[in-house]
Amino acid sequence: MNRILLLFVSIMSAFGANAQCSELFISEYVEGWGNNKAIEIYNPTESAKELSNYRLERYSNGSSSAASNQRLVLEGTIEPYSTYVVVIDKRDPDGEGQEQPVWDELQEKADLFACPVYDENNTMYFNGNDAIVLRNISGDGNGFVVDVFGRIGEDPGVPNQGGGWNDVAPDFTWVANGATAWSTDHSLIRKAEVEIGDFDGGNAFDPSVGYDSIPPVITNEEDFLTGNWESLGTHECVCNIVSTDDRSKEIGLTIYPNPASSSEVLRVSAEVEMNRYEIFDITGKMVFQKNVGNVRTFEVGVTNLNAGIYLLRSYSNGYVSTQKFVVN
Repeated sequence: MNRILLLFVSIMSAFGANAQCSELFISEYVEGWGNNKAIEIYNPTESAKELSNYRLERYSNGSSSAASNQRLVLEGTIEPYSTYVVVIDKRDPDGEGQEQPVWDELQEKADLFACPVYDENNTMYFNGNDAIVLRNISGDGNGFVVDVFGRIGEDPGVPNQGGGWNDVAPDFTWVANGATAWSTDHSLIRKAEVEIGDFDGGNAFDPSVGYDSIPPVITNEEDFLTGNWESLGTHECVCNIVSTDDRSKEIGLTIYPNPASSSEVLRVSAEVEMNRYEIFDITGKMVFQKNVGNVRTFEVGVTNLNAGIYLLRSYSNGYVSTQKFVVN
């Protein structure tokens, strides 16, 4: 019994600290008109990270490798639960063609301007059909991939013809289905429930799984569409919680009856609307998940659960709360 209790305490500690929230990841992708290009990086951990241990890499037009001038080592420090915005370094107000300036609204969001000269380093010259990799290079210098935007080795189409990755199965590319690309002329923001990056650059890339498309802003001048960069510099993420207990008290999450028999139905309620929940067993394995819309109360049947200790994790508008329940 003592061993079970110790295991449960370990699991609760992992959930309270959000064990998945362990590495930097790409939290916003900006591929806009002209040189309006930026990558936002988020630190989901409780410790500051030295950015010289990380680099961005550009895999151009379906290439399976990034050349030396397509690798950008970052600089500075990123604080816990904070963002770091990299913007292409095009700031000459008189620049034309490839040198046209980044718009003022996007320049104001930059923590780092990078890659002013294409031939020297063109990492930030992505244009919708280039995979972007965030790599941890601590240790031997080669390091390991911590996040990938796109699919390495796949060219989803010519951007100026509308090419890029989209949300249409099974191939998710403009080349395959002709649907509107998400990765070209768009800003995408990582969903709040994402806790860790995509380590596998070879898997199929459906941007709608991990990102939301940010609608552009329409100006008063002939309904001209401009970028929407209001969210750059901040990121809402379920990793940023104080503790399981504190968050549970804040949203008033309750489970009743608790303990419950296998023939009973749990009633879960909160003071705010919930949209999804997950159930984990004592080993940390997810055994069930369900979308419930936007409700303050829902019911959970436990007839298929064996007797034991479980955790119910509830999501609410970007926040997460975890509570223990017992099935007798």
